[in-house]
Amino acid sequence: MLLGERGPVRVVDDVLVAGGEERWHRAWPALESTADGDLVVAYKESPDHHITDQGVLYVARSHDGGRTWPDRRPIAARPGWGSCTHHGMTRLTDGSLLLCVAQGRHPGGSASIYSRGRFVRSADGGASWDQWSAELDYPFLSPTERGFSYGKIQELPDGRLMAPFYGVPRDAADPKLRILAAVFSPNGGRNWDDHSILCEDPGGELCPSETDVTALPDGRYLAIIRANAQRRLYRSWSEDGGDTWTPAEPTDMPGQCPALLTLRDGSILCAYRDMTDGRPGMSCAVSRDAGVSWEILGYLYRGSNWDCAYPSLAPLPQGRLACAYYTSAEPVSTGSCEIRLIIMDDRTE
Repeated sequence: MLLGERGPVRVVDDVLVAGGEERWHRAWPALESTADGDLVVAYKESPDHHITDQGVLYVARSHDGGRTWPDRRPIAARPGWGSCTHHGMTRLTDGSLLLCVAQGRHPGGSASIYSRGRFVRSADGGASWDQWSAELDYPFLSPTERGFSYGKIQELPDGRLMAPFYGVPRDAADPKLRILAAVFSPNGGRNWDDHSILCEDPGGELCPSETDVTALPDGRYLAIIRANAQRRLYRSWSEDGGDTWTPAEPTDMPGQCPALLTLRDGSILCAYRDMTDGRPGMSCAVSRDAGVSWEILGYLYRGSNWDCAYPSLAPLPQGRLACAYYTSAEPVSTGSCEIRLIIMDDRTE
């Protein structure tokens, strides 16, 4: 079911951010609005989906609410490595943007991917990116597999920053296993030394990975979690600023790679890659009770395969919001795909 006309959000437009006739796998956008009203999208461009180690990270900017994207420039590339990002670019209260840049490679031509991430800062609305954090690495991570941040950064009342983070656990017998954490910066994103474990899963019943977090009005934080083993989104809450988290519980959303945004009436919108059998694409759901229950609203995009979506949400002026995503690669993993932007009305009051 495509998104209807009577729900809390309504699609107004769907525009091209990056594409073209030349074959490139463009994917994994990170969207944010700037203090002066521009939109910024970061995304990777490479020959394929994590097969070769050649990805370049680009940033595109729009000065007219997302209708046109005249500015595009590369901000990260490393010979013999793939550079990428995901949903999670965040505008802090000082107006600066923070973006996690992950760089990875297949050691010795293996199927496994070693990757680590660093945060990079822009103080001028995405025009330049020149303040890099220390590399994020933790004792709970496998030294030979992936580990990086996905999801929006939260500014805590005590001045620290908190970001969701996942990877392959240390000593994992199976590289498909995952461990999920919250990581903390005491100095505006320059260092991320502290962490708490959000979800451990040594048996592989969930395989928790990409997670988005949002602040609730009562001071709690809600985490929506991709559970690879279940092809479903799970939820968890923290009452103490991310130091501890409730056990992960399933939601009704059959999805992966979540993105959260609070609507005008306080309800929470979640966009995600829909994993319903035989119906790939990108859907959204809304919660009016702080993440306890979710009403599935319908598809925002119908794809030809599951190499698509990875939504990233951001607010717009005048009661609108935007969702960046990527279209299905044709053929899957090696074909060309586009970065697009859906503009929606927030119809809540």
